[in-house]
Amino acid sequence: MQSAIDQKIESDVELLAERILIVDDESGLRRLMRAYLESEKFEVYEAADGEEGIEIIRAKPVDLVITDLQMPLKNGMELLDEIKQYFPAIPVVIMSGRPDIAAAVHCIKLGATDFLSKPFKLSKIRKVVSSVLREKQRALSQSRDAAGSGSYSRILAGYEIKQTLGEGNMGVVFLATRTNSDGGQEQYALKILKPVTHNEEKRRIALERFLREAETASQLDHPNIVSILDHGLADEEQIPYMAMEYVEGVSLRDLIQERTPLNYRQKALIIQQSASALAEIHRHGICHRDIKPANILLDEELNAKVTDFGIALYPDSELTLSANILGTPVYLSPEGFKSPKVDHRSDIFSLGTLAYEFFLLGRPFVGDSIGQYAHIIQFERPVEPRKVDPKFPVKLQMILAKMMRKDPDQRYVSADELIAELDDFLNDQADRAGIFHKVVDRWRKHDWR
Repeated sequence: MQSAIDQKIESDVELLAERILIVDDESGLRRLMRAYLESEKFEVYEAADGEEGIEIIRAKPVDLVITDLQMPLKNGMELLDEIKQYFPAIPVVIMSGRPDIAAAVHCIKLGATDFLSKPFKLSKIRKVVSSVLREKQRALSQSRDAAGSGSYSRILAGYEIKQTLGEGNMGVVFLATRTNSDGGQEQYALKILKPVTHNEEKRRIALERFLREAETASQLDHPNIVSILDHGLADEEQIPYMAMEYVEGVSLRDLIQERTPLNYRQKALIIQQSASALAEIHRHGICHRDIKPANILLDEELNAKVTDFGIALYPDSELTLSANILGTPVYLSPEGFKSPKVDHRSDIFSLGTLAYEFFLLGRPFVGDSIGQYAHIIQFERPVEPRKVDPKFPVKLQMILAKMMRKDPDQRYVSADELIAELDDFLNDQADRAGIFHKVVDRWRKHDWR
């Protein structure tokens, strides 16, 4: 049942006779849509491409734009970008002749209010137009003193997208909100995964695997892992999404870039918490495969939370990207350059590479291409930490050395073993007093190899 405010807003939409601009190079479809929308009491303009559409927007009042994605002169993506830049109060609905998830995700990221896959029923247009204009009226009624703010959010799977938080090769993460049972607004990090193929059969298999693997990841319950609270396929385009807890704070990448002044003990505690997250992940038979500074979030109290399972390897998972390098080359293990079928020891190497950079504020491996990284990481050792900083704790150097062994069999057997060694360091008063340095310093070269 509609609330009184929803009924009033819908009534307002009808009374205002909103002006809709249809932009499409198919004249027949434009005429059909125009006739239908005019029969629904809307005032309608037509344009054959984005350039003509912009001219109409400049010359006439327009309340909503419905535009095709592929057009000559100025396509729908370019038109959307220009509207958002110069006419932010106008919501835009994108149409496409193919249910392309990548295009849908990109349109959402740029600020499209909705996405229509051709062919569609005319009744679908009416539903989308009413929904978009209803949200527009709601925004205006709630913020009359902020006219032209253009804050008309996109709703996806019940989540209201507010802004883009980040983007990677596998997906886009948005800040989103949803109304809880008490009527309040809760914040989420909503990740939309990009497609890995345009082949329908492979796409179907990939989506099924995503849902199965998301279900496995959602069962992880650990204070140092970002919780996956919801997942599924949204809208007619079957867009894969994960709704995760939103962590207010910064990433480890931010701390490194800003050279945040933390001592070795504070940094070691963050690495230990990250290792604790890996221990829990590995206990479920999952290999993360993309441990890097951007995927470790920190709250205001510097508590670490590992996130982003976009390319994780799950138990019994069948890989479809075996020909590609999966993971960020800078932090990839030596074996990761040879095969995507790595195990938990690869995560330990990646965490070691990350820790080296975090402790010393400089990457252990530096290259200009994937080929260079492949050679350096597989066959060369980074500069010894105590040569970078003579006061670097010897015990910590020994831990890093074992994490970053080229041979997986020479690394820590498990993340739990690594946690125990870090715990020894954190509780080792003698090491901080410098006694341990003098005892071990004479044979430390045997350690860093």
